[in-house]
Amino acid sequence: MQQKLFIASKRMTAEMVRLLELAAQAAAAHDTAFQAAAVSSAAQWAERLQLATAEIQALVPVGGTFILVNDDQWGNEAEFAGHKVIPFLDSGGRYWGPPDSDRTAIQELERLRRAGAGFIIFAWPSFWWLDYYAGLRNHLQKNFPCLLRNERLVAFSLRA
Repeated sequence: MQQKLFIASKRMTAEMVRLLELAAQAAAAHDTAFQAAAVSSAAQWAERLQLATAEIQALVPVGGTFILVNDDQWGNEAEFAGHKVIPFLDSGGRYWGPPDSDRTAIQELERLRRAGAGFIIFAWPSFWWLDYYAGLRNHLQKNFPCLLRNERLVAFSLRA
């Protein structure tokens, strides 16, 4: 870049060179602002995750089992010591991806409920499930009380 600027400057006026330098400074300032925004966004995510984790710990009794719908985006399941966390959908205890239909989602929910899951909790990265899987949402709303609904979590008790 500097070499090109040097060669180009032989044919450029001093004003043109000054404008190019101002443009380079503006680009550097933009990069700094972009980095600051990224750091702020990461800090907001971390704060939101911390609050949601605390809300889950307050809601689910120690020793309790809950289904966590978070599209495997949190990576903090170790913070739920004393609880059994089941990813939804799971295969062998590991996140398997979203269901192919409402029917599959409801069947899995009921299977996990019969196996002892006491709650299903939707985290904000997965709120889209409640729109996309309208049959699942309707099943939950019809059969189970919603214990918590805020900008971070939607939680249902699976104790009918």
